[in-house]
Amino acid sequence: MGQLTGIRVLDLTRVLSGPFCTQLLGDLGADVLKVETPDGDPVRAQGTMRDGFSWYFASFNRNKRSITLNLRKPEARAVLTELIRRSDVIVENYRPGVLAEMGFGWERLIEFKPDIVLCSISGFGQNGPYRDRPAFDFVAQAMSGFMSLNGRAEDPPMRSGLPISDLIAGLYGALGISAALVRRRDTGKPQHIDTAMVDGLLSFSAFAGTMAEAIKALKNLGAHDIYICATHGLFSGPAIQRLKDSPVTEVTVTNTIHLPEEKRFDRLKVLSIAGLLSKAIGYTHSDQSVSALFD
Repeated sequence: MGQLTGIRVLDLTRVLSGPFCTQLLGDLGADVLKVETPDGDPVRAQGTMRDGFSWYFASFNRNKRSITLNLRKPEARAVLTELIRRSDVIVENYRPGVLAEMGFGWERLIEFKPDIVLCSISGFGQNGPYRDRPAFDFVAQAMSGFMSLNGRAEDPPMRSGLPISDLIAGLYGALGISAALVRRRDTGKPQHIDTAMVDGLLSFSAFAGTMAEAIKALKNLGAHDIYICATHGLFSGPAIQRLKDSPVTEVTVTNTIHLPEEKRFDRLKVLSIAGLLSKAIGYTHSDQSVSALFD
């Protein structure tokens, strides 16, 4: 028995971001019913196939039951309406507005189920100038700036090897649903969760933003040369020596684990954010203009 046992989830999603969200809910014990078109989720025909079955589809759609509905037909929409009445949660990843065009906008949903929890997953969110744009993972990676943080500083933007924006959006969706169910338990009110692929990647890239603000520059923030932290001996030996010997890279390494506890906190109190980055955890950068941070 999982933490969400007894919760009924109506899964109107396809491909990855939504199915990953509902997979997580199913893993936690929710009863997930996936609604597919007569042709099925496109992922059924993608990825590694074994005996005519997609392991890609299986990995993100485990712990679910599935039915097919042609929602262009009124009979199918009537079936969906009854499923909504019996559900606690609906998850959809249509483009914003599509669900309403089908006759299942927010106002209609709360007529059918007054305490429904709806999670909408999209590329750019339910509001804003880009809301109507379709999005794939590589689009979200590019428009969030995430690609600029991968690879070496001198390389062009590089896509992550994983469809990370889909996974992050699905993860935030599952987290939001869990919180909304607690809120509904306390208030009895419906909840609408809006999670976007670009927003999720931006939140996961916050470390780059804080680094950039500290040094007042964003260029050359590569994936592996942002900072060196020797606190727990993660970087040591030849790697540290090569950095110290580099004519264009300045490194300050403070192994604070060997300092008395009171000294560690004293040091943190007096350092500015730039000083903290450069001296407390150690900062390395290939841009010579940053050298003033180490004086």
